[in-house]
Amino acid sequence: MSYDPDEFIRIYLRDLDSALGDLPRNRRREVVEEIANHIAEERSEHPIETRAELLSMLERIGDPAEIAAEARDRSATVHSSWHEILALILLLVGGFFVIGWFVGLVLLWTSVLWSTRDKLIGTFVFPFGLALPFVVLTFALTTTTDRTTCISHAQPGPQGNVLPASNCDHGTSLLGWIIGVIGVAASVAIVLAPIATTIYLARRMNRRKLALAGA
Repeated sequence: MSYDPDEFIRIYLRDLDSALGDLPRNRRREVVEEIANHIAEERSEHPIETRAELLSMLERIGDPAEIAAEARDRSATVHSSWHEILALILLLVGGFFVIGWFVGLVLLWTSVLWSTRDKLIGTFVFPFGLALPFVVLTFALTTTTDRTTCISHAQPGPQGNVLPASNCDHGTSLLGWIIGVIGVAASVAIVLAPIATTIYLARRMNRRKLALAGA
């Protein structure tokens, strides 16, 4: 039989496509096209003149069965994201159990789908997720209740005017309004911060998964 490198390559790619038979059609086509482009680059950089050189090149690229096995492992790794999903859940609400947040932190830092910057953001913005805002808001509501009780128990003075108790807030109405607005804004910010961080990490995770799937 005469030497036809194109025919050898067609047989090689056909065998690869057959070995990838259990993968989705789009993914199978991507892998075959990737290898075909790699072969074309190799031939352009190093012209193949003999059958032995062609077989040597195909051997360097890899056996079709081994390439297919690697592609399956890669797809399984990319689509199996329970590790990252559990990390996101625990980072957001695990702080209510304290230890849960630290477990989420371990899962965050052992994941391959987030960069170091992503992991630092997940660690420091916002520590303990929604648990910390819950504690802060609970304390703020308690303080507000104490102030209201203080005002309600103020004693009338000699001329009929109300004398505030010594431990009551003596601020003006405008100052109180400003403090109230700042308090509301701060409350919204500390609640949204861990939620925004979770959304950011989820989007980065999905972007990384797509990048790996097309690698």
